[in-house]
Amino acid sequence: MKGFNKYDFKEDLSEAISEFLTDSDFKDDEVDDEVYDFICQHVDNQVIYYSECWNICREFQVNDFEIESTGEYATNISELAYHTLFDYAMEDLGNLIELNK
Repeated sequence: MKGFNKYDFKEDLSEAISEFLTDSDFKDDEVDDEVYDFICQHVDNQVIYYSECWNICREFQVNDFEIESTGEYATNISELAYHTLFDYAMEDLGNLIELNK
């Protein structure tokens, strides 16, 4: 069973954003919102499967159900994995957008 790798995820996300921006025709003031929505959708696709959610949480060594960015507690593993992965993806959002403009 192959585990989740956060570095591979970040690389795949960067490539996906690059393709998304290359194939799009957004105005400069729309790019941030469109990329944000794209990241939400990309992360959502990663947490479809219950087993993958556990792999994501293991990779990030999440040891409780507290969502760091909100201080609230996730009600299930899918929610915890989503927020963990989303926060990780958003760490470098500015860099990802600048690299792909």
